[in-house]
Amino acid sequence: MQQLKSFRRVRAITFFILVVFALTIAVLLRYSFVHERDSSRSDLRVGSDIVTAVMEQQLRETAAALANLERLDREYTVGSLDFPGLQNQLASTKSLVSGVSNLVLLDADGKVIGSTADNLINGNFAFRYYFQEAIQAPVGQFILSPPFRSSLRNTRRFTLSRAIHTADGSVQGVAVASFDTSLLTQLIELQLNRDRGQGISLALAHADGEPILRVPEQEGFYDEILNRPRSPFATHLASGREETQTEGKPHEQSPTALLNLRTIAPEGLNISAPLVVVSAYPKSNAYSDWRLITSITIAAYLLLAGGIVFLLRNERDHLIQERDIRLKLQTQSSRLASIIEGTNVGTWEWNVQSGEVVFNERWAEIIGYSLEELEPASIETWMKYAHPDDLETSSQLLHKHFSGELPYYECEARMQHKDGHWIWVLDRGKVASWTNDGKPLWMFGTHQEITERKLAEEQASHLAYFDSLTNLPNRRLLDDRLEHALAQAQRNGRTLALMFIDLDNFKPVNDTWGHQAGDQLLIEVSRRLKQNVRASDTVARTGGDEFILLLPEIADTADAEIVAQKILLELRKPIELHEGIQATTPPSIGISVCVSGLTDGATLMKQADLAMYAAKHAGRNCYRIYEPNLTAKALKETPLSNEQS
Repeated sequence: MQQLKSFRRVRAITFFILVVFALTIAVLLRYSFVHERDSSRSDLRVGSDIVTAVMEQQLRETAAALANLERLDREYTVGSLDFPGLQNQLASTKSLVSGVSNLVLLDADGKVIGSTADNLINGNFAFRYYFQEAIQAPVGQFILSPPFRSSLRNTRRFTLSRAIHTADGSVQGVAVASFDTSLLTQLIELQLNRDRGQGISLALAHADGEPILRVPEQEGFYDEILNRPRSPFATHLASGREETQTEGKPHEQSPTALLNLRTIAPEGLNISAPLVVVSAYPKSNAYSDWRLITSITIAAYLLLAGGIVFLLRNERDHLIQERDIRLKLQTQSSRLASIIEGTNVGTWEWNVQSGEVVFNERWAEIIGYSLEELEPASIETWMKYAHPDDLETSSQLLHKHFSGELPYYECEARMQHKDGHWIWVLDRGKVASWTNDGKPLWMFGTHQEITERKLAEEQASHLAYFDSLTNLPNRRLLDDRLEHALAQAQRNGRTLALMFIDLDNFKPVNDTWGHQAGDQLLIEVSRRLKQNVRASDTVARTGGDEFILLLPEIADTADAEIVAQKILLELRKPIELHEGIQATTPPSIGISVCVSGLTDGATLMKQADLAMYAAKHAGRNCYRIYEPNLTAKALKETPLSNEQS
């Protein structure tokens, strides 16, 4: 009866939690919607910032260029600058201004007197908008023309022009700069590349609504006027604000979108009309992720609520079953206690479904605690002290045992001792009982300390693959890594190199100052070799004064030569032995580079050995690279004495 009351109380609390959870989900979804909207607007603002910054810079640079053209016009008029000089100055000025395709000087009648495009010389453009508006504008005002289509590149361009006045205020001529939007288009495409497929677009338009460019292109876009009545474009300009965040259709053919409209009118420049950047993000795209998350969240909540109701219905039957099993287990545990006490192993009893765990005193003693210090005990106690890497292995083995793949569970794992060091334990166990639906319920097992055995195994394993003096990989480990590197090179088309190093003066050092000095020298050489290679390279000692370097990933032979040169420089430096004694052991180095199709490590090793002997014959203290004509027979024609090696 008491269990039933507790069950009803838990059920009421669970239903209350479900209601609170539903309200929390609603609040979070609302928050995520606002966040998604703000994030989308931020994405739009980034594109507008870039276009605004580029265009403001281009307008300022172009305004400065036009001022320079005004000076050139006066010099040309008074004869201090001839026509070739004028053309050269125009070309130099154009090269300093980004985004400008042409600079033109016109006289008071509209005739071209100078241009960076030679085909325009002597042409008359008095009928052009940029000339007509410039000669009528107030002194000092720049005229920003509506866009027009260029016949050369089939792109839309616009101009910035300003009249040149004489001292009495009459018009002497007009300076004109023509903008090429192709570079700006490429810049916008690069910015939008990371958002490809999301539907964000950027457009640039004249204040009168004439579109200049749109990225990406859209059919019919350039046939519309953006400044239509009550449009977002018109509303933005009427507001006088520099930036407007709104929603709507940027033009008639587009879907409803989040919009960012930005006016480009550089401060300090008297420009007749501004430019407007229009960034658009279709709402169907901007909120697609949020709609998907909302659908999944609601579906997940409904599944969770339904699952909880189902679990609550089965909880009462489970409680009754667990009570009966507990009584049986208590009887069995009392029988086993006496047996376990004499084995000096830790024991554990685990309720897999609830996480409840019972340990004996020895289990706690193994890791340096008393049982009271670990209370309250649960499966979290084991997880707290076990090494994270071993926990994953333990979990995998447990699942295999639960699924029937393994007859019992057994895992070697590390646990952190109270003193801070790690010990090894052998963890064994088996499921003793199952629930009605086939899930593991109670599991029993033991802990046995195996630290000394594991340390002995690790030491034996280390000695099998590493040199005991220098702690470098030995020949056995080198052969294994070489085989692996050759397979990788064959599979991925990479280049590797093998470097055979022999110390030229090691024997005299050993004979003169003894083996202790020789060992000290070998240890220092090993340290220097490791300092001059990458972590992915292997430095191995294969015997006596012989070392081998494996360079598994190099671009070409030149990379191996660079390493050899570094080693030569390093080993030419004196090595401090004992009592102020110094020794120098310059090496002879042989290099073999893996060619296409070579998969035999022994052949590569032999080639490096032959190249090393070639280095000795070349006078030592140098390196040589194996070549096909370098044969053992050729080396034997001038043999080395043992004393020289």
